[in-house]
Amino acid sequence: MSDYLKEDKKRRLKGNLLKILIILLVFLCLILSYIIYDSINISEGENNENIVIEKTIQTIGETKEKDETVIEMIQNINESIVGISKVKDTGNSIFSEENISDLGLGTGVIVAEDGYILTNAHVSRRKI
Repeated sequence: MSDYLKEDKKRRLKGNLLKILIILLVFLCLILSYIIYDSINISEGENNENIVIEKTIQTIGETKEKDETVIEMIQNINESIVGISKVKDTGNSIFSEENISDLGLGTGVIVAEDGYILTNAHVSRRKI
């Protein structure tokens, strides 16, 4: 029984020593943090001398002009968008027995004044 009590006392002593060591380490970290923080020198005015603040004043007229420019741009783009439906590749009749994968439906954009249209491959079903 006395061996058990001795081992139990050693175990508790080790646990207490570990707790004390952890508390000391935390305390040392706090002291070092305070020393480092206290040694930082921040002098007012030195860092703020090179800062320049610019105010941009925007009038309602300028905002409306920008909005109108964006609206005109969107209208020009919308005029060049076209819908495309490809019914058949070759043959004399639209009733030919082509696969549905040969058909195409989608949109394109007119990119040249002569009517050249740019579209995706899934619309034209052209193999590249």
